[in-house]
Amino acid sequence: MVGYEKAIKRPVQDFEKFAIGVVLNFIPIVNLVVSGYGLHCARNTIRGDNSLPEWDEWVDLFVHGLVSAIIGFIYNLPAIFLVLASIGPIILGLFTAVIAGDTSMVFAGLAGAVGGVILVLIISLIWILIAAYIIPAAVLQYVRDGFRFSSAFNLRQIIEMVFTMQYLIVWLFVWIYSFVAFLLLSFIPIVGSVVALFVIEVTSMTLFGELYSTKEAAIEP
Repeated sequence: MVGYEKAIKRPVQDFEKFAIGVVLNFIPIVNLVVSGYGLHCARNTIRGDNSLPEWDEWVDLFVHGLVSAIIGFIYNLPAIFLVLASIGPIILGLFTAVIAGDTSMVFAGLAGAVGGVILVLIISLIWILIAAYIIPAAVLQYVRDGFRFSSAFNLRQIIEMVFTMQYLIVWLFVWIYSFVAFLLLSFIPIVGSVVALFVIEVTSMTLFGELYSTKEAAIEP
């Protein structure tokens, strides 16, 4: 059973580690270390350890955070390609019409393109939603198999996880929790949103890690 209360309390169980995470989240690029820290939280959870990891192995934290961002980017590539493929030719055509000074061609091009662009945007948004649902499982598969990049694309095992009711419940809870955390903490000037990002990172990775803790772990020591 997933321990929601335990996962929510975990980010603040050690104030020093919590403070380090918040400070690092202020720094662009460096905040990838915090993403890596979230993955290490998931790794510990899979191993049955609910304590916050130490802030060490800095290179590993950064690399693991960067790889998780790359995994998310790859899963969103189809949507990106769709948008570029639909908008690119339109922009080129309009640019050509403007250079030629043919205003009627510009308006005709816009009118003819609107329907196609809207359809592509709808399809892209649907894909982004699907990717948002799959990416946590892909990232956790990467963590579970000892941070092996190829495991994030082991679709058979990922599909086995995402089509479970427990995964759906955790995924929905994480989205609702993230919204509420941002809403409440945004009232704290300057640091509120940064605190929310760290809290959400640790809590969400803990919850998804618990889903995998019941599976056979293959994490390298």
